[in-house]
Amino acid sequence: MTRGTITGHPSRSDRRVRLAFAPLGYALAGPVADWIDVATALWVGAAWVLVSSGLVLAVPSIRSLQRTDVPSETATTAGE
Repeated sequence: MTRGTITGHPSRSDRRVRLAFAPLGYALAGPVADWIDVATALWVGAAWVLVSSGLVLAVPSIRSLQRTDVPSETATTAGE
């Protein structure tokens, strides 16, 4: 991979970090739901997903990403 390119494939270290923090999130979800009520915990989770997705989509370089694995002529004929 050259500098400045985006491949879309997570690295092994990225996977390890996500797998390491998943059990921590599971362990905290129960006590938090007991503390603030299950319905409130679900609403907080839904708001978190919406806000974080909106913040990612607000980055101009993310919005301008284009697929490079499909030739443009194939992409136009696939919709017919």
